Amino acid sequence: MFDDINLIERDRRDGDGDAVILGLFQDWQAAMRRKLADDEQEANKKMEELGAIECQICDAPASGAVGFAVKTFLAVYLDRGGVPSPADECEIGPFDREVYGPSGALFICNRMQRGMLIDAARFLPDLAPLVARITEAPVALPPAVEPIDRRPELRARAEALVAEYSGDLPLGDAGLIEAERRQGALSAGLTALSREFDVDFAIEEEILTPTVLAAETRFWDFIGDAEPESLAGVAVKLRWARTQESDPEVGLGFVLGQCLDLLAREIAAGGVQR
Repeated sequence: MFDDINLIERDRRDGDGDAVILGLFQDWQAAMRRKLADDEQEANKKMEELGAIECQICDAPASGAVGFAVKTFLAVYLDRGGVPSPADECEIGPFDREVYGPSGALFICNRMQRGMLIDAARFLPDLAPLVARITEAPVALPPAVEPIDRRPELRARAEALVAEYSGDLPLGDAGLIEAERRQGALSAGLTALSREFDVDFAIEEEILTPTVLAAETRFWDFIGDAEPESLAGVAVKLRWARTQESDPEVGLGFVLGQCLDLLAREIAAGGVQR
């Protein structure tokens, strides 16, 4: 029955049943595409019009493959809840993940729909763009790829970053300046690692907090505790104080006292103009 001759031409030769169905389907498409209206009453009329056309298509006797193709399309469209694709009110929307079983294969009823629509589009090519989201759907989903656990790599990188900036700090203001430099480098490295490895809170607490953040804290503590020797040291400590001003648990009075004592000594020694 389904050979290579033009099916629409044969239908015209054998009878007008398919021509009637095709005309009704074109009316259905036009009504579907204009059914969205601001007025609720008008929208209800459009739905009644669509229902009437669908009933006529159901009852009209097909004389060939074209009529059968239209009925197949409409049956699948309505069976899927009449939920269209966002691109076209007349296009059948794609399969959801739920229609694939535990093995990843389409459930047989949905696979049958896919096969029927492939045939329908072959008999009536105008249907092809309306069913493409179904006919092009895979029969089985590809196996799920297990995510790679990058935590060991992140841990190694974090430990290497900390090791790079470990070692004893020099005494005096040189130590303050170096501690500030190392803290800044650790902070930049921490930001880069967090972005590269897409770090969430749990991984941060597991890996970064006891390594990079702990090393940063040691440098912050050093800057907060060390006694400044000159205005260079005071500048480091005041920059530190500015970053800590929003933390109520940090005793800024101690740090500011150190800075004021140094300034007083410099003034007394004539190093700072009154």
